[in-house]
Amino acid sequence: LSGLGWIELGRDDEERGAEYFREALVKDENNMEAFEGLKLALAAMTEKVPERYYREGRRLLAEKKFDEARSQFERSLSFNQRFFRSIISMGEIDLLQGDLPSAEEKYIAARKIAPLNIELLLGMAELYAMMGRYDDALEKFDEVLDQKPDLSEALTGKAEVEKKIDKAENFYRLGRNLL
Repeated sequence: LSGLGWIELGRDDEERGAEYFREALVKDENNMEAFEGLKLALAAMTEKVPERYYREGRRLLAEKKFDEARSQFERSLSFNQRFFRSIISMGEIDLLQGDLPSAEEKYIAARKIAPLNIELLLGMAELYAMMGRYDDALEKFDEVLDQKPDLSEALTGKAEVEKKIDKAENFYRLGRNLL
């Protein structure tokens, strides 16, 4: 059975390989080859399985199937709690559904794992702009631009936030002049 486990690992089917190694260990708990194979299979699954669920979640998110997508991201996290891209995507769902405080929680959690991730920083900037927290939004755009000075998404987003600030300041001045 260990031999079959190694064959499956060679085919990049860690789940089937792990099954064979488990069966071999049930038959002989002292089978060190099966034990080592199971360790390798589980380590590989920790990397690959979350990615598979993440990709399926992104596909569902693109189709605006939010509940199904969230379920896939949660599955991804059940294999690897530090798979920050799933956390970011769950925050994106919250953002799209208008649950801004929950989106912020997810982004903050992801930031603890991947503080310089551009996708995350752009999401946070967008969130803060939607919340009217323009200084925080500008800060996140600047963090992105520190890494990628020519990233058009960050340059455009920053310019839009700066326009909103200018409009707010002009509106405020106009209101004060009317008094």
